[in-house]
Amino acid sequence: MKTRTHLFVAAQTAFGEAVLGLGIARELHARGDRIVVLAGDALSVLTERTPFTTIALTREQYRSDVAGTIRKIASDVHAASIVLLDATLVYRAFKAQGSDATFVRDAGTTVIGLDVWNTRESGLSWDLCGTTLEHTKRSLDVTRRLVPVPFARPTGLPGLYNALPPALARGEDEREEIRADLGLGRADRLLLLTSARWQDPTLQAHESGRRTAATLPLLAGELIGRLGKSVRVVHVGPAPYEMPSLGSRYTWLAPRTPPRFAKILAAADLLVSWNFSATTIVSAIAAGLPVVLGINSYEGNAAEVTARLPEPPSPALRAWLAKASPLPAFRVWPLGLHKFLAPAAKANPYTEAMRTVEFLEEGSAVDAMRSLLFDEAARAALREAQAGYGRVVAKLPSAADLVDAYLES
Repeated sequence: MKTRTHLFVAAQTAFGEAVLGLGIARELHARGDRIVVLAGDALSVLTERTPFTTIALTREQYRSDVAGTIRKIASDVHAASIVLLDATLVYRAFKAQGSDATFVRDAGTTVIGLDVWNTRESGLSWDLCGTTLEHTKRSLDVTRRLVPVPFARPTGLPGLYNALPPALARGEDEREEIRADLGLGRADRLLLLTSARWQDPTLQAHESGRRTAATLPLLAGELIGRLGKSVRVVHVGPAPYEMPSLGSRYTWLAPRTPPRFAKILAAADLLVSWNFSATTIVSAIAAGLPVVLGINSYEGNAAEVTARLPEPPSPALRAWLAKASPLPAFRVWPLGLHKFLAPAAKANPYTEAMRTVEFLEEGSAVDAMRSLLFDEAARAALREAQAGYGRVVAKLPSAADLVDAYLES
């Protein structure tokens, strides 16, 4: 069989989409295909130490004629397919720079779009911190779609594929060695947080998003601090959080390569995330690591939020609301996307593989974290739910199988 070349195109800061896309690339590479990755330089931590040919673009280059650049490289490498990571975000770049909107028709090869958000169901309107962003309908021209499960429901759509990574071999000796390196004793519990560059306050387009990005870690640190001194926090991300209430119990680590990050994940006792579509949640589910997902449905100023909370806020939450409000609703912090992702969250077994809490309902949020850190029965029940979900997802085809089918059609 002739070796095929696939050109993978990652949006400049689409970290999660790039993680999913490189998983697809590894599947195809394992079948003997050649992979060329065109990615922004901010994603270099993901592409280093891979067997792929990587072409890094600076932010300035990405903002120029990206459609023309993709066409030229696809021609130069004789690409059998161009895979957009993801289609909506790449077309957003096209729109922003006025690039040719007939890209799919004129690319000269098969164009396939990763569709993390399942846009056929969720649509193209993003609710962002009280505003609305309309993505170009041209992104729907990419009819050959790869829709990852998790996040979409595992039935009812063409293009669904199994995006769960293989379960990690979890050696107890290595786990204990990593925990010791992080300063944990045997009685300690490790709570893992992750963040990406796009969540930085300075990169938010709206004041509400900048404020939420800057202040949520303060509240998280306060709530985590209530779990007791045996709970240690490791945060993997491009910049440290401000969590003064945790003191020396907070450790920040710069982004790791996927293999190194997997070891930290295996050493953790709980993942806490505020991003419904975080690829880290997917990895945690595959690893049998309990997950707490924090969302916020309380939007408005401090008085409006306080009036709707089920219990009066603590002095700490009241002080935080004074700093952080007016608040946006969010399922993806700090962007928002609460309304946009409501269809994906409804009746989706993905949500049963984690514990979802309203993070401003501080008692419930603390109880959920404490339960999944210390209650072995609760931890075992969630792991069983994760395993059951994994069995459902395993019935779906692989992304590589779908790519093969698209190239043969």
